[in-house]
Amino acid sequence: MIAFPPSQRIFMRDDASDMRLGYDGLANLVVNALGCDPRSGDLFVFVNRKRNRLKILAWDHGGFWLLSKRLEEGKFPRPRKDPSRPDVCRTDLMMMLDGIEILRAKNSRRYTIAHKTL
Repeated sequence: MIAFPPSQRIFMRDDASDMRLGYDGLANLVVNALGCDPRSGDLFVFVNRKRNRLKILAWDHGGFWLLSKRLEEGKFPRPRKDPSRPDVCRTDLMMMLDGIEILRAKNSRRYTIAHKTL
């Protein structure tokens, strides 16, 4: 289980990325494709065309981290993305890494207190 601090925003590139790219190539994609600073401390997620490989680029105390995962079967589901926001929800990223179909997931009903007006 990987835990990311709540202060980190998570950005995901919509287009397929070349998984041969390393630190510098992915940092270049962050600048040119996402319009962000790769040294901001945020997480940047990239997937390949088949969606069976994923890389996460992160900056930490003077150096880059590069996390990668290759699926032996299946593919990473697409996360829900709000068009008005460039980032991805932390919960959606964790569900995506666990293989849960996020777009088919449905929120269950929750109890809410009805406020009465006097």
